[in-house]
Amino acid sequence: MKMQFDSFLFLFILKPLSCSSMLRSILYPILSFFRIASRWIRSYLYSASFLYILNSKREVALPIETIFLEGIKCYLILPKKVNKSRSTVILVHGLSPSGIDDPRILEIGKIFALHGAICLLPTIEPLKCCTLSTTSVDVIEQVIYQIANNANLCPCGKVSIFAASISASICLVASSRPSINKLIINICCIGAYADTRSMLKYVIDSDELPDDYGRSVFFYNFVELSFGPQPQLKEALWYRILDGHRSAIGTKHELLNTFLSDKQFVAQQFDSLWNNRALRAQCAEQILVKVQEELNALSPLQILESFVCPRVVLVHGCKDPVIPSIHSRLLYQELKKNPAVMPYLCLTPFLSHGDKQKLTMSAIGSVLQLLGAFAVFYFASYAESSFKK
Repeated sequence: MKMQFDSFLFLFILKPLSCSSMLRSILYPILSFFRIASRWIRSYLYSASFLYILNSKREVALPIETIFLEGIKCYLILPKKVNKSRSTVILVHGLSPSGIDDPRILEIGKIFALHGAICLLPTIEPLKCCTLSTTSVDVIEQVIYQIANNANLCPCGKVSIFAASISASICLVASSRPSINKLIINICCIGAYADTRSMLKYVIDSDELPDDYGRSVFFYNFVELSFGPQPQLKEALWYRILDGHRSAIGTKHELLNTFLSDKQFVAQQFDSLWNNRALRAQCAEQILVKVQEELNALSPLQILESFVCPRVVLVHGCKDPVIPSIHSRLLYQELKKNPAVMPYLCLTPFLSHGDKQKLTMSAIGSVLQLLGAFAVFYFASYAESSFKK
């Protein structure tokens, strides 16, 4: 009787279970392969759509909701259907008075939402006020922590970050903070700098810049360290920033000339600072010595050894006239030394600095490389995606 029972147990229970376990062990890697492959295909399709929409005049019609996180104004753009396996994309605006109202970043946010991601555009007040300080890092850290720990805004508990220029580098610094470094799975940096001092030296010394926006920001922040308290000169520099910003978004700029029209002494000071290269370099050197510690705290190169974000996508214009592409090359080389990170570098002719160039199929290799860069960002935005070196 016992023998019959054992036979029954083996034939009808243990053997099927053993076969089922074997079947699962065979099917699991196959199904995993197809799941990952389909996700890559979807990521490339999203990337192609992203580039097409940016390169065309098509507008994405998605509503923008205003919310407040601990008093910080944010724009929330929701997809028609939320994919809970996708990380929430945080778009950090540039060093710009427009802040989250910059039409360029709003356009990008809508595209990401069109492709299924919850998008948040937080106001980083120090960046909006064009302030170069670690306060920006603190605010970005606070915002990321609040978003990642809000189940309604971030269902999977992980975030991806998209930022450009100076803001992108500040986001890299913020992402190394212990309170949030494991909440970020993916960062895309457009035209980032590696070292603050060398970047500022370039925008101060070069006479070949297409605009002097970066120079205006530098002296606006630190002019008193060379000239002493000069409230009217500082105000003139703010108007220069506003003029440069308005020019970038296609509006006329005459604020500085209007301000200086009845202020002869301030106009002479401003003219000397702007057009006397030797004086400008001397003032800048005095300033850079005094703010060296602060600038080091804003340099991504100082924190890359302890960086733990799994994926960093670096996209840079080959001929970026404001922050040379050597900065992204340097970031890439240093990130490659970190075993916790998989960096991806794309140097492209289709970006200058903050502005896109029209895509042309004559440069098909460059188009495919740019397509690949954003496909990597899309793929890495899935919370369970894993990259191994």
